[in-house]
Amino acid sequence: MLPKVIEAYNAQGFAVDMGNPASLPSCLIEKSTGKSLSTGGGISVSDAFLFSTIARMFNPEAIFVVGNAFGLSTFVLAESFPGALIDVIDAEAEGSDNARGSEITRNIAQSHFPTVRLTTGYSPQDIPKACRVPKYQMAFIDGLHTNEQMVKDFVGLAPLLDEQCVVVFHDVASHNMLQGWNEIVNLSAKDGFQGFQISWTSFGVCVLVRGLPLVQHYFKSSTREFGGLRYYLGVKTSPNRPKFYNRTLFEMELYIRRKLGLKE
Repeated sequence: MLPKVIEAYNAQGFAVDMGNPASLPSCLIEKSTGKSLSTGGGISVSDAFLFSTIARMFNPEAIFVVGNAFGLSTFVLAESFPGALIDVIDAEAEGSDNARGSEITRNIAQSHFPTVRLTTGYSPQDIPKACRVPKYQMAFIDGLHTNEQMVKDFVGLAPLLDEQCVVVFHDVASHNMLQGWNEIVNLSAKDGFQGFQISWTSFGVCVLVRGLPLVQHYFKSSTREFGGLRYYLGVKTSPNRPKFYNRTLFEMELYIRRKLGLKE
């Protein structure tokens, strides 16, 4: 993960676990207790690489983020795009430590990333109160992981998106949200967006791009569709197999944790 981000969390008494082959999401570990915060999963190294790659081709003035948890994705964006104002909204509804994650985020924003502002609220209805500018050139949608909510988040943000913009959707393949993604692609095509499934990301990130030929060319040249193979148990998903085998890896881990009575 990026060095300024790691140092910012260290200064707050936390270590960032950047994940490993058995557990792809990053998490935050309190150094005094050795316990990880329960605030939802963090982004992966491949996501950080995606942001840094976009930053080599495009420099947005303002970024809007839906979903914060403990702030890792927010601050990776802030370090990748140091000139951008970043507005974030989070409902503090995931994990027992979510409110604490917001507090840590605000502390780090004050000490290391003053361009970041976090607002507590629900998307899309509370988006206006989180905005400091009329238009955003980039958005990162990482809120409640359902098809319906992802579409609502995008529709709520669409009027605020500039003519030249990039919208990144997290966890689309890993959380089985391709139905919502396809709806978003169809909705946004009339407004000049082109959609890409970023096959080399750990959680199956998707991206919409408008008015940025260089970025569109890069994604067209470097990605392919997920194909339904990488993110699911067994072979390609099929309605003819037991539902158990069509679980995503994330759903399988959640199922096992619940069966064992472990913290989600």
